[in-house]
Amino acid sequence: MHHYLTKYWENGKQYAESWIQINAFGLSYCFSKRRIELNK
Repeated sequence: MHHYLTKYWENGKQYAESWIQINAFGLSYCFSKRRIELNK
């Protein structure tokens, strides 16, 4: 199980996105995916 966090720009706005990923049997499953806008 891994927790990921990434920040990026899209259409002139900055976002942060995080999710929990479980890798099992050669497949990836994502849970609790959340995206927020930074610097509103």
